[in-house]
Amino acid sequence: MLSAKTTTTLVAAAFATSALALPGLSEAGGIGSVKHQRWTALWWQWALSLPNVPTEAGVSSVHPLSGDDASVGDPHAFEYCGVGQTGNLWFLGGDFTGDGSLFERTCTIPPGKNVVLAVINAECSTAEGDADPDDPAWRQARDLASCVKGLGDLLGGSAQLIKDDGSIRDLPVQRVATANAFPVVFPPQTINGLTSPEPNPSLVQADGQWVFVAAKDLRPGNYRLEFEGTFDDPSTPEVDFVLNGAYNLKVAWRSGRVPH
Repeated sequence: MLSAKTTTTLVAAAFATSALALPGLSEAGGIGSVKHQRWTALWWQWALSLPNVPTEAGVSSVHPLSGDDASVGDPHAFEYCGVGQTGNLWFLGGDFTGDGSLFERTCTIPPGKNVVLAVINAECSTAEGDADPDDPAWRQARDLASCVKGLGDLLGGSAQLIKDDGSIRDLPVQRVATANAFPVVFPPQTINGLTSPEPNPSLVQADGQWVFVAAKDLRPGNYRLEFEGTFDDPSTPEVDFVLNGAYNLKVAWRSGRVPH
């Protein structure tokens, strides 16, 4: 059985070798700033490129979006939040149950990181049959954009940041949709349930509700980040999807010391 440290290292290496360059993005045809479109596309490359590798306890996955502190059942669970995290961004997100039950994760974040939280989001891809990979690239992009817009129109969310002194800050939730399709290299088993997806790489188009917390607003200390995301389709109420999540964040000092 691989140790938690070894498994985490292997998954991080898989992501590092699978990240692809993003196409040029623009505000025309998208929603949100070019910077935020890029950050959310990078989030999707991170989330979809990481494989589902069993934890040492064998009850979940080291994927940062798999399970929570309770379901992982692994003393190393807090380490998985850092899998695949690189650069000045730190990615957080929900789960894939959508049943509205609260899930909590504990996460230690190095200083100087901008947090990119997917409150609730959606994607369409050629690997999922949302566009024909044999079509010209422009037609694939058009079909993916049409597919994901229909989902993005039905998403909503809210979020708040609670400091360890008890003060509460409501966080702005922004809709961001990528103006262009971008490539993703899939692992054999993905976090969203695909097995050996083809084509690989696949083109992806994304839309969703996002929170961005600048590094300057996350001084070393303890925080609780609570969020709720909803997918509400009046025509099919039986498939409504609700995310209710919380991150207990520990932002470290530059010395590496972690708050208690």
